[in-house]
Amino acid sequence: MSIASNSSPAISNVTLKGLGLGPQGSFSAPLGLNFYQQVINTSSPAQSATLTNIGALPMHITSFGFDPTYGTDFTQTNNCPDTLAPNASCIVQVTFTPTTSGWRQGFLFVTSDAPPFYLITNGYGATNVAQWTASPSSLNFGDVTVAQTAAQTMVLTNNGQATLTISSIVASSPFNASGCVGSFDPGMSCVVTVSWTPQSTGVRNGTLTINSNAVNYIQSLAVSGRRVRPVLSYSPTALTFATQNVGTTSTPQSITLSNTGTGTYTLSQIAISGPDFSQTNNCPASIAPGTSCTINVVFNPTAAGPLSATLAASGSPASIGGSVALSGTGFSPAPVASISPKSLTFASQLVGTTSAAQAVTLANTGTAALDYLNTNRYSLCSNKRLCQFACGWGNLHYKHHSHADCTRSCVDKSLG
Repeated sequence: MSIASNSSPAISNVTLKGLGLGPQGSFSAPLGLNFYQQVINTSSPAQSATLTNIGALPMHITSFGFDPTYGTDFTQTNNCPDTLAPNASCIVQVTFTPTTSGWRQGFLFVTSDAPPFYLITNGYGATNVAQWTASPSSLNFGDVTVAQTAAQTMVLTNNGQATLTISSIVASSPFNASGCVGSFDPGMSCVVTVSWTPQSTGVRNGTLTINSNAVNYIQSLAVSGRRVRPVLSYSPTALTFATQNVGTTSTPQSITLSNTGTGTYTLSQIAISGPDFSQTNNCPASIAPGTSCTINVVFNPTAAGPLSATLAASGSPASIGGSVALSGTGFSPAPVASISPKSLTFASQLVGTTSAAQAVTLANTGTAALDYLNTNRYSLCSNKRLCQFACGWGNLHYKHHSHADCTRSCVDKSLG
């Protein structure tokens, strides 16, 4: 600003500065979007540009539109709100569909309360060339369990006007690709198979690069997937059973089998290494992440003494779970016979007369019933004396129960 006066100097200059506040739009592609060659009457893959409000006030957007002076070869879609806050962004996607051959240009204007701004687009409408399209245009494997192989397919179509020759299709590691190498007339299609065998957990992204004579001669397509892994856990990790008689079955004890990993476990079987334990369970064929099931184990010993076994689940993927140690003691009951006293001594006795009876006690100190068989009416004792069983006479089978006793009386008789 200049001020004129009658002072010296007559004119004084004053510098004025200020900051205008308002919205201001800016695209992330200052040089525009370039589509290069595209067969006429076919649509290109979409290209994206980011619109950002770099101003200090909200930007109120009214509409998006290409200048019709330059034709209708470009179209757009966007996710922009009606009001874009300062420093906020949104995405604009542009597709090129040439209606005539040669270079085509477009200007995408944004109508708003910000100063005018636009996005430039360029493309070439081609004829008599090969061009391929992919369906789907990207591959997402989703969740794939570690060490398992997953495969997806993509169809390539020659929608150009000349023969398409594909020299190679290369997938970036750790993905693998096969198929579609060769020549394909206009309108023909082929199938690309992409496979993936993840070796560890986490998200992986890759590309599928197609080398050909098409106008889109080298183009990379997105490939992605998440590597997941089931993890089996047992609770408890060991079961100990009380002493159990051989040939009998204990009450069950429970084990909880859980999948604490990120992938689904495919269960084949739950096995026990040995004949002395058995199990039942309610586990499904597929155990999803975060779920569990119950295994009930019983002890049915086939022999006496300490016994052990291991319980483990098996399935796919292999070798991801632990095991449960099983132990118990088998007991085999047995009778133990004892006789007291072990000998009898009689006083001198006149021939042909009978002495007083003396008693012998038979006891079972074992853990099972004692069976004995009196096969003769008389049993021959030493010194040619005959012992009579006080329990009874004759060819009888006596059940002598545990820790019970039966008194035998021995009578001194002469055999003549």
